[in-house]
Amino acid sequence: MKKTERNLFSIFLSLGSLFATFSGFFILGIGMLIGGATLLTKSISEE
Repeated sequence: MKKTERNLFSIFLSLGSLFATFSGFFILGIGMLIGGATLLTKSISEE
């Protein structure tokens, strides 16, 4: 994946998490999404 694609993926996860938060559903899923996005960002910065 290109860096731009990874950035878009991270943004997509963030927007999805925000939408789920305001919807009031899947709180556990939101935490997992945020955790996954954080790990993804860390792996990108390490490359």
